[in-house]
Amino acid sequence: MNRRLFPVWLEQRATRERVKALISRASIHDVLAWADWQFPADAEDHEWDWVTFFTDSLQEPTRYECYSTFAAGDVQGLMRLDLGAPDHPQPRFVTVDYLTTNPANRDRNSGLKFIGVALMAVAVMRSLVLGRRGRIVLESLPGAEPFYRSLGMRKLRRTSPDGYSIFTLNEKAARQLLDEIRKKRIIVM
Repeated sequence: MNRRLFPVWLEQRATRERVKALISRASIHDVLAWADWQFPADAEDHEWDWVTFFTDSLQEPTRYECYSTFAAGDVQGLMRLDLGAPDHPQPRFVTVDYLTTNPANRDRNSGLKFIGVALMAVAVMRSLVLGRRGRIVLESLPGAEPFYRSLGMRKLRRTSPDGYSIFTLNEKAARQLLDEIRKKRIIVM
């Protein structure tokens, strides 16, 4: 499997110290590390099944890609992309199916920050490589909507069949997001 490595810098919230991290194609070990995360009962993503998401990516590698963020000796985030059905004539977007961060990083005063931003940057870069000009689409859990808005994503009026808000990132906003990430030196490109 091609591991595609993306070196990134995260930040320790308490000290503002920069922390080296690496985003790569996820392995089964990364996904199994997720099973040890301690989710609060009210976490919107606590019932997601990353073993199934990862297995899907192994069974359909031209459609799905799973990525993990590794820093401070542990997996800090996971993301699954849907690149589109192989029989689709020309998908316009890369879909971020799932994106999660280790619950230890969700407190505003502790843990690591920029994990979700770095994963979204990888999604944009994959979209660029695939000729989709950085365009992204995703369904958002209600608690994540402010995060996606902060990235310059636009919320559509319609909702998904499951009732979730749909967000898109257009070509111009994708370039702006990558420029901002470069300026903050979050991801090494």
